[in-house]
Amino acid sequence: MLPTISPGDKVLIEKIGYGFIYTPGYYKQGESYGKIKRYRFPFARSIQKGDLVIFFSADKKTVLIKRVSNADANGVTVLGDNPEKSLDSNQFGPVSRELIIGRVIYIKKEN
Repeated sequence: MLPTISPGDKVLIEKIGYGFIYTPGYYKQGESYGKIKRYRFPFARSIQKGDLVIFFSADKKTVLIKRVSNADANGVTVLGDNPEKSLDSNQFGPVSRELIIGRVIYIKKEN
């Protein structure tokens, strides 16, 4: 299966359960510049199976986008759309909800 998001594509995200204060920086999959501070909004929709989510890696140095396979009290299991080449929960385990930035709601494809 081909990846849903290709290099150069732009994404619009909906923040999940958090408000964010951005410091100057630019964020894209695989790279990060700047910092994000956040505070919790208890009324936002919860993460659901099939959602594309954007999240920090455990070391908080990389931003990744993956599809939710399962969400429970232990964390969020994410899988890539291309299982043969994807770095996902099969390698690093469930993602802590605290590392999740938001849900992808629109993808603008690079021409």
